[in-house]
Amino acid sequence: MIGPDGRTSFTNQPMAEMLGFTAEEMLRGSAFDFIFDQDSAAMYGLFERRRSGAADKMELRLRRKDGSELWTFCHATPILDDRGEFAGALGMFADITGRKHAEDMLRASERRLRLALQSAKMMAWSWDPSRDKIITIGNVREIYGISAIELGEQGFAIQALFWTPRSASSRRRSGLICFAASKRRGGWPRGQTA
Repeated sequence: MIGPDGRTSFTNQPMAEMLGFTAEEMLRGSAFDFIFDQDSAAMYGLFERRRSGAADKMELRLRRKDGSELWTFCHATPILDDRGEFAGALGMFADITGRKHAEDMLRASERRLRLALQSAKMMAWSWDPSRDKIITIGNVREIYGISAIELGEQGFAIQALFWTPRSASSRRRSGLICFAASKRRGGWPRGQTA
């Protein structure tokens, strides 16, 4: 909890532990002491939203005592006094640092996959049956002469790109592709199975 001047007026032990401070240390300073310099302008803007009576839910990066990042999900609400005047703000925080790091690692992995696919002149694709969409990664235009957008608009036209049965074993390997390609056409191509 912070007062109308932005100074910390109350904190609990779990919040203090997330930041690496004691509760007493946190009460000696401003809530802005836990913000990275590059985030301070945005944080002042959020504080002004509390002054105007707005509540928000947001992801917020805080600075731990050791200087490391603490990513939080914050629900912040203004506190009003008996006359309806701004008296401070209450924030409830959940640590989402692990999730944010996992998201960063996933993005880095996807970048590496894209580079590998481009270097090898390959593509990857998946079918999302809940949205009935084919999602592609890689050099679709370079390899097959159509863009990812055209592929999405054509729906299951990917059959023409992949359904080239040479033997029973190749049909089995491309069974999912055949299924995806054939879904709108009422089943498998005649005489062919997955």
